[in-house]
Amino acid sequence: MLPRFGASVVSENQSKSEMEIRYQLSIKVPATAYDSLYLGLSTLAAHLDHRYSNVEDVTERYYDLKTRIRNKKALEQRYLDLLNKAVVMKDMLEIEAQLNQVRTEVEQLEGQFNYLSQQVAFSTIQLSFYEVLPYAYDKPTRRGFGARVLSSLATGWQGFLSFLVGVLALWPFFCLGRAFGGSSASGDKAGKHVSPRAPLSRA
Repeated sequence: MLPRFGASVVSENQSKSEMEIRYQLSIKVPATAYDSLYLGLSTLAAHLDHRYSNVEDVTERYYDLKTRIRNKKALEQRYLDLLNKAVVMKDMLEIEAQLNQVRTEVEQLEGQFNYLSQQVAFSTIQLSFYEVLPYAYDKPTRRGFGARVLSSLATGWQGFLSFLVGVLALWPFFCLGRAFGGSSASGDKAGKHVSPRAPLSRA
């Protein structure tokens, strides 16, 4: 589309994230084709988020620079005429100094005028658009039978080790329980007394 309107891209930038790819373009287009290209680019978007147009009127500045350049060149010509008529060295040096200053000012004004002429002849379009990336679902990897068996064995072994550590941690309490239990049983046996049974009388 750009070549059809005599436009060109002068700068571009691209950035990417997990959700989208974003592009930013700066486009130079002839002022006469600005409206057509502007509308054409707007129709290409699947969804238009934002659109902004700004027109700066530089007509007054354009003609002001043109007039100042014309006046400075007229002054330059007068200094040249004076320089040709001067006979005293001092006057010639003063005229040359003024002439050099005027020529410097003319060069500066002409540079501004040329830049402004390009601005008038061309317009700039700042285009920003993005592409939404599809959602990437990370499917879990299915492990084989052998890998699952090894994982189960490892899990079972870890469980057995944890159980063994727990039993060892309770071993002192088990020994104390046995000791107190044995002492209590001995005391009960020592305290028991069996009285002799009286003989039964027979009638």
